[in-house]
Amino acid sequence: QLLVAGRHLHMQSNCTWDHSSSGSSSSIGHNMVFELSFAKTCRQHRVSHAASGAGTAQLGEELYVLQAADRLLMVTEALTGSGPGSGFAAASMNKTTEAVSSDSDLHVHHVPLPAPYLAGNWPLQHVAVSSCGSDVAAAGVRGLALYNRRHEKWRLFGDVSQERRISCIALGWLSSFVVACSCVPANADMLTPDSAAAAAAKAAAVAAAAASGVDLNKGVGAGFKCQLLLFPRNHLDMASVAASMNVSKVPLAMDCTDQHIVLLSAPSQMLMLQLDSHNAGSYSLTAVRELFLPAVGRPISDVALVTAAATDAAKHLLEGSGDASSTAAAVIKGGAPAHGVLLRWGGLLSVVDLMHGNELILAEQVFSDAMVGC
Repeated sequence: QLLVAGRHLHMQSNCTWDHSSSGSSSSIGHNMVFELSFAKTCRQHRVSHAASGAGTAQLGEELYVLQAADRLLMVTEALTGSGPGSGFAAASMNKTTEAVSSDSDLHVHHVPLPAPYLAGNWPLQHVAVSSCGSDVAAAGVRGLALYNRRHEKWRLFGDVSQERRISCIALGWLSSFVVACSCVPANADMLTPDSAAAAAAKAAAVAAAAASGVDLNKGVGAGFKCQLLLFPRNHLDMASVAASMNVSKVPLAMDCTDQHIVLLSAPSQMLMLQLDSHNAGSYSLTAVRELFLPAVGRPISDVALVTAAATDAAKHLLEGSGDASSTAAAVIKGGAPAHGVLLRWGGLLSVVDLMHGNELILAEQVFSDAMVGC
């Protein structure tokens, strides 16, 4: 499904059309050119559901986010049938909000990125939504921007030079932190505004070659570094990075849930990391599991973790021994995910056992996947 965010430009010059077959010509004094920007689905592995509590979406709302070149299209659905009054939609009902129909609970809210950010970082390339749906992270060619739905405000880097030191190839949310997987030259700290643009283009080439297994020590990856950066949702500054970690390969895909991050690298390597907190209020990332998946003929294009709570709840539901909500609440939140969902080129969807590496095919000809309640 595609939604269109467009604008029209009025052109005052005359345009002459030559009909060579009839030998006649005609002119039109005023012409209108439409610029259409198609919004696509982002890698939103889990549907952001409403939850009670401060800083989270209100009850009865489901959120999907589409990304265009210069804006976010937030599609909200009121699950309780209460219309746009459910969740954050009530606070953002203005001329940029469109209802699918007069009696529909489905609304589309256009959220343009700040002009100062787009001026040097257009187009928008990556989007990630927090699990509670209250915050959205977006990244263009360089840098990072955070949007809070409750306050309808964007948060940017205060120092533009720091913005140039980040080139995201993946985004995610881990608890209250936004996870940015950045691929930049090793000398990113010394980049000037002119050299930063060229460096971003080279970094994009490195990320595009990730499917071939980029070696950061030679070839196209020489001179680059790939690292994970964890920023708090309320402050974008390199001094506020809660934890960071260098990775040896440029990942094809990344997913985050609860306290865990999974990185997928070519040809079929999965690395799971865990966020550990320490007494002094500091954090660190630790590798807890590494898995090499068997080749099945199709390269992997995306990965999503299934939380331990969701796995246990599904097991109890299939056995008829309880409901999902009570079972999930009984599971320790910090438990490492035991299963993941893989999407391979050609639309092959499968579930993999992260403990033993066993893979089960679920469906074919799948364009994208999203998990509800996982």
